[in-house]
Amino acid sequence: MVSLNGSGINGILNTASGSKMKITSVPIEDIVRNEQNEYSIEGIDSLAASIHDVGLRQPIEVKRLPDGTYQLIGGERRLTAMKKLLEEGDTRWQMVPCVVSNPPELDLPISDELKELYALTTTNAEQRSKTDHDKMLDIQAMRRIYTALKDAGYPLAEYQRSFIATNLNMSESQVQRLEYLDGHLNDGFKQLMAAEKLPSTVATMISKLPEEDQAALEAQRQAYVEYYGGEEAYQQQLAAMGLTEEAYDRIPETAFLYQRLETEFSTEGSALYPDGAALAQYAADNGYLTGRAIYVPAGDGAEEEANGYLKRMQEAEDKLAEHAAICQERGVDQKDSITFTVTEGDPVCEAAMALAANEVSDVIAVDEGYYIFLREETDLSAVLPAYFNAQMQARRGTANVVYNEELYASIDTGTFYQTLTQLRSQLTQTVQPTEK
Repeated sequence: MVSLNGSGINGILNTASGSKMKITSVPIEDIVRNEQNEYSIEGIDSLAASIHDVGLRQPIEVKRLPDGTYQLIGGERRLTAMKKLLEEGDTRWQMVPCVVSNPPELDLPISDELKELYALTTTNAEQRSKTDHDKMLDIQAMRRIYTALKDAGYPLAEYQRSFIATNLNMSESQVQRLEYLDGHLNDGFKQLMAAEKLPSTVATMISKLPEEDQAALEAQRQAYVEYYGGEEAYQQQLAAMGLTEEAYDRIPETAFLYQRLETEFSTEGSALYPDGAALAQYAADNGYLTGRAIYVPAGDGAEEEANGYLKRMQEAEDKLAEHAAICQERGVDQKDSITFTVTEGDPVCEAAMALAANEVSDVIAVDEGYYIFLREETDLSAVLPAYFNAQMQARRGTANVVYNEELYASIDTGTFYQTLTQLRSQLTQTVQPTEK
């Protein structure tokens, strides 16, 4: 039985064939790509230049198909580079050095499709440098293969993560990091990773945001890309601001995290929800009141009208219902409670302060008319945003910020700013938003 624990595809295929593989020249037009190969194929120009100068150092791997053509197993970047050279007139690459193998001959209790996937994945793992997105695809493939082998009762000496790490030449911690990234990063940002437009460090940072925040951040980024006329122009604009993608994305990320923190702080039952007594004390110390008002504008009969409403409020057993009825009769939108901080010298505030919950003030005369105020228990949920901001301000006040005074003193800030402004101006001239 063939062992999968670290032997690699070349060793397994050699074991399966019982002999050393031979290199065969195959017409380039007879080689078809493998649809299971979803790896990035960036950097073709530099690879083509290298093959042109020093030749092909490693043959590509293919399998022969029934119709006489050959399906690619490993070496798509090299094949793409050779096609480029051929298009440019370098006829040396009409015939391609290939190792012809047959993955279905592998002595493994899995489907031919998975055997080919194993060959494709491990061949490329050994013979090319991959992006983190490529490695995420490899891990997905190896997870499928491991599950199929385990379901078939194949003797596996390793746990899944160890199996994946061994067969892909990774550390287990690297596999764990990429599994987290694959499981938490949304599809839009994965596509940016695949196109090598999103650094792995930025992707890791974004993956820690909740799904809805990732969607909002993706939409915001796409809006900027469209505004500046494309990905390249967007990156130039970041450069003009002296920012990398990572640095810029930290700005909205911080805003999302702040919003999430405030939401948790304001959600009753969450671990961050404040102690009720402390919140009530904050509300009392800062003069917060909750209640409902009846306002009658100044004019003929206004005071008499206000006194009539006062009598009804004083006599009502259900003062909230009576208040709502008066507002409905008058066709005014004053039915909801309001929570506010007391303003010193304001007659309505001073009258409200003297009341207990469910008590009604007398008619309060002001220049513009007459008020009646029904005080309620202070709505602490309405106080939460201000209490949160006060807590954050207190934390910022105790934060220990260390400045490197010696380094700062060594900078010629005038020259630095002048040079930065000039360079930014030059770059900005090349980046103009697209007309809508």
